[in-house]
Amino acid sequence: MKKQIIKAYYFFKSEKVAKYTFEISIYVAITIAISFVMPGDLFSTTISTMIGFVLSSFLLRIIKLLFGFLEDKIKVSGDTKELLSIYHADKSYKKTVILNGTQRDFIYHEVYMNKGEYELDVIDDENKHFELDDLIVNCFLDLYSIHGRSTKNNEDTIRLDSVRLCNGKMTFFTSRSNFFNHLVTNRAIDYKLSDNLRLRDVYEYGPYLKPLENSKFSNHIGINALVFLKGNILLIPKRKGDSTISKLCVTSSIATRLQFPKNGGKIDSDFMFHQNIIDSLETRLKIDLNKLDESRVSVDFLGVGQNIYEGGKPQAYFAVQLDYDMAEYPLLLEDYETIKMKSQKEGTIDRDGRIYLACLDSMKFISDEWIEFEYVNEVIYKQEKKIVYPKMKNTGKKMKKRKIQTGYEKSYMINFWHYFNK
Repeated sequence: MKKQIIKAYYFFKSEKVAKYTFEISIYVAITIAISFVMPGDLFSTTISTMIGFVLSSFLLRIIKLLFGFLEDKIKVSGDTKELLSIYHADKSYKKTVILNGTQRDFIYHEVYMNKGEYELDVIDDENKHFELDDLIVNCFLDLYSIHGRSTKNNEDTIRLDSVRLCNGKMTFFTSRSNFFNHLVTNRAIDYKLSDNLRLRDVYEYGPYLKPLENSKFSNHIGINALVFLKGNILLIPKRKGDSTISKLCVTSSIATRLQFPKNGGKIDSDFMFHQNIIDSLETRLKIDLNKLDESRVSVDFLGVGQNIYEGGKPQAYFAVQLDYDMAEYPLLLEDYETIKMKSQKEGTIDRDGRIYLACLDSMKFISDEWIEFEYVNEVIYKQEKKIVYPKMKNTGKKMKKRKIQTGYEKSYMINFWHYFNK
């Protein structure tokens, strides 16, 4: 009982949408109940006394709920024009992505485009740990508070310190940081502190973006991969509303950070540029690796660069071809019993709500923030006994093409830019 009370206390202390929705529902229910229990003059007197408190509380929660939907835009600017004006010294930062006759401009700095001319190498220093700058330490609680609507927990992360050509090899130097460092640096870069001051104004003020080795941000390695089935069918996940960024937006098929190797393995070139993608097919797309024939999987490392929207955060981009058609795809998915047997813990950070099986040749921009595409089926995530598992919506049926319009993550479009320029 005590645990439930404590849990309720932290629920009402939180800034989550569920809390405000629940409180608003309670206010409405109380008002309706009073109208039945206290008729006539007594009701009028009571309701006039309560109305100031209830209405003000109700409106306050509505306002907080509405502002919560703007959380992503408050902490990270998606204004490409503004950022191009800040980082104006290098014209190559401006990238144009074309989708079936429509196009939009983005800002991005490519560090390395993989054309196969260099052998890839990784030098990992697990004993080197990133430390926050003093100004960020002093503002930690304020910067952390902007993520009130996001599900988050602290974990070690793999930081990219630099990329250099060494002894004929393209070498990636990595170290360690943690997820909270990420939340108060890269993922809060445009949150206004005192007198409209942003971290971008202090550390990444332009006109050039600082190179990785000079960055004061956490800079863990992001992983983005476009995953295709036969027939140019692209798997497109849509984030849940409690993600730390891109809430309710579609992303690359795999959009995550570089996780650590299973069973404490070594972070080397094979892991970074191949095995981590295979692992992510399981952790992000819920494909059962025991059912997957890896000889039917092709992983193409496209390149790595700095996401300027998030202050130069490093992103590695991939394209993956699964030699399976749409009829075979459902057979690859983990089922409830498999997940239960493996006792797999569902990740709580940046979860997806569904995955669309989309036609690449139908994708179009309809605004700076939204795209449109047709999909032929979808995977939804169902929950049973606190275990979340994937389920095809129309298994065994031929689904008519449906059209959807949705917001998208900027890094998703940079994944396309790499793919179209490989």
